[in-house]
Amino acid sequence: METALSLVATLGSSLASIKGGLEASLPFNDDTLHVLVGVVLQLCAAAALRTSIATLRPWLIVLALEMANEANDAIQNLDRWGVVWWRECTVDIALTMALPTLLYLLLSRGSYVVASSSDDRDGADCPTLEDHSLDRADLSCGHLA
Repeated sequence: METALSLVATLGSSLASIKGGLEASLPFNDDTLHVLVGVVLQLCAAAALRTSIATLRPWLIVLALEMANEANDAIQNLDRWGVVWWRECTVDIALTMALPTLLYLLLSRGSYVVASSSDDRDGADCPTLEDHSLDRADLSCGHLA
């Protein structure tokens, strides 16, 4: 049991040093990195799962990874300084999850948003194929008369 905890602690410490080096090498601050990483993780999770970001699973993966990241940060801060900065953890979670949450909500409810904006016109400005007299020759050649 102690070996497993030792392994987790070593892994967490290694990840923290890699993360610190990455943060120091980038031209923007830590908060911006949280926002960007949240969206990139959501897109990568959706691609790996072969699903849309309009589904909940990619969002849940981002949340789980961010919670693991903040738990690791809290453990590292507790070991190093003897204190956990809860406010900083909360801000980091909010920044990381803001855009993935917005994207998920907009895209999962997207058909309603699009439908409600077009319902105002009752489809009056949206022509259909029945409104035009097109023959098969025009459609198959890609020409519209």
